[in-house]
Amino acid sequence: AEMIKYAANAFLATKISFANEIANICERVGADIKEVVRGFGLDSRIGPKFLNAGVGWGGSCFGKDVSALIDIAREYGYEPVLLKSAVDVNKKQRLIPVQKLQEVLKIIKGKTIGLLGLAFKPETDDLRDAPALEIARQLIEMGARVKAYDPIANEACKAQNPDLKLEYSDDIIALSEDCDALVIVTEWEEFQHLDLEKIGQEMNSRILIDGRNILSKAIVEAAGFTYRGIGR
Repeated sequence: AEMIKYAANAFLATKISFANEIANICERVGADIKEVVRGFGLDSRIGPKFLNAGVGWGGSCFGKDVSALIDIAREYGYEPVLLKSAVDVNKKQRLIPVQKLQEVLKIIKGKTIGLLGLAFKPETDDLRDAPALEIARQLIEMGARVKAYDPIANEACKAQNPDLKLEYSDDIIALSEDCDALVIVTEWEEFQHLDLEKIGQEMNSRILIDGRNILSKAIVEAAGFTYRGIGR
């Protein structure tokens, strides 16, 4: 029973990491990961679930169970290369938004970045192994001012990360004020219906990094934004 649980979560985590690996290749060859996933997800042997490219998986289950399975394998003299690679891809994926910000802004130091979402997934305030925290720490370390807004996880983040120099906003408009770029980190439904014109008026520059591929590139660009997705 324990092996079944570990294997199931390891498989799903690997599936997400696979989608992210393909997304990174898509960017380099000019393909759109959403179209690629839509295509091969039609194969009944694969299916469309857990193939959304983004900033990587978080939460308590995937990381803990994959790590436990790796440790068990090594304890019995087996090196689980595939599982280790799934973890490595996930770690690197979290820094993709930072790389995209560097490409667009050139210099991160002194810039104001707004993070849309803190929880590792929507409909929860769970911050365990949340990609947003790692992205925030990296940006702060690079000298950026980092603001954040999450529909329900702001207070939890304040309580659990008192040393993290985040500026918390009460809504999307307040978050956007004086920002040089916004980054969608959690796929909350609220973020799928942004008032781009109103948000853009509050920003220093209209730059949006869609870390969950939840917005239409055409619509965002029509609103005068520079858009960067994952694998698109």
